[in-house]
Amino acid sequence: MTSVVKKIAAYAKLLRLSNAPTAVADVWMGYAVVSGELKPTWPLALMTVASLCLYHGGMALNDANDAEEDARDNRGRPIENEQVSRNTAYSLAYGLFTLAILLSFYLCILIAGFELLFITALLCAAIIAYNSRYKPTVAGPFLMAFCRFLNVQLGSSAAVFTLQTFEGKAPASLSDAYAAAFVIGCYVLGLTLFARHETAGANRVPLLIGLSISLAAIAIAATTLWIPPSVNPLSWRLMLVVAGLFSVRGMVAGILQPTPKNIGRGVGIAIQGLVVIDATLATLYAGPVAGLAILALLPVTMLLARWIPQT
Repeated sequence: MTSVVKKIAAYAKLLRLSNAPTAVADVWMGYAVVSGELKPTWPLALMTVASLCLYHGGMALNDANDAEEDARDNRGRPIENEQVSRNTAYSLAYGLFTLAILLSFYLCILIAGFELLFITALLCAAIIAYNSRYKPTVAGPFLMAFCRFLNVQLGSSAAVFTLQTFEGKAPASLSDAYAAAFVIGCYVLGLTLFARHETAGANRVPLLIGLSISLAAIAIAATTLWIPPSVNPLSWRLMLVVAGLFSVRGMVAGILQPTPKNIGRGVGIAIQGLVVIDATLATLYAGPVAGLAILALLPVTMLLARWIPQT
């Protein structure tokens, strides 16, 4: 492997590029739920790029702040291996955060509304707070869940402005978008609690708590979300349950054999499962085309994960 390829691989690992499709899936799902379809518009494109900037900036900030801990746990991260300097990681993180804010500001100036800028700034602040101070605290998992909730809202808000500004339509239902974002947030809350024990292993109790919360998120979605009259309720609930079980199968395996390797693999599969859950929710509110468009991101993240670790 040449030095250039090694450098590119190190930055891909620092930024967790293999998880990029999961951030995109959240935004596209939020957009599809509000607009009732998933078509390419430039507000959606800008918010997708902004979401990626925030997500990967957060990953760089995480590694920069946790450099000593990662070295102690021998996790093989790029900063620990001196492939990327800590200052470079900080610069990259805050550069990506700034780009996300500028993209939202540009869109808000054009449409004369500042809700998107507010959501982007709030998400940026939540990411910085999580990675800089609250990650090891009780508030950490809740803050991570809030980040994913806001990530869905980037797509929802882009849809609102697209419908109102360019098509003169009212959004279908904002309450459904909030409910779908809440489901994603709850799923990530359980996943984050589970992932906290990735390097420790052994103790099944906290792992079971994390799995239970993620399953509860699926149950909430299956029993409380409003179902359009055109959708068969039983088929919808079965589809969501299958999507949920598919997503948490790695967490179950990690609990049965709680080694750091199995737990880490379970976390990675559960992160990929976000794409499946997003696709399922989009199918309910925007039809199979929207769902399949999001589901197409799954093989991308699975393929990238073969070379770039997700955690």
